[in-house]
Amino acid sequence: MHELLLCEALITTAGCQLAAKPELAGHRLRALKVSVGALSGCEPELLCHLFPHASPGTVAEGAELDVDLQPARIACR
Repeated sequence: MHELLLCEALITTAGCQLAAKPELAGHRLRALKVSVGALSGCEPELLCHLFPHASPGTVAEGAELDVDLQPARIACR
């Protein structure tokens, strides 16, 4: 289940972004929106299911995960 690792990486990245902004010190995430490509190999439903399991004790505890599935784009030349 690489989706759990993706959840952890998303939470870590979001936490680093919060920490980098002094005006947001001590704040927690309420929501996190990510885009997932159709050919990424990531299962959006599984990502949403696992997010609450990865977030306890982090800045994302209790946050909502909003996954936007992006269709594949293919161009021939």
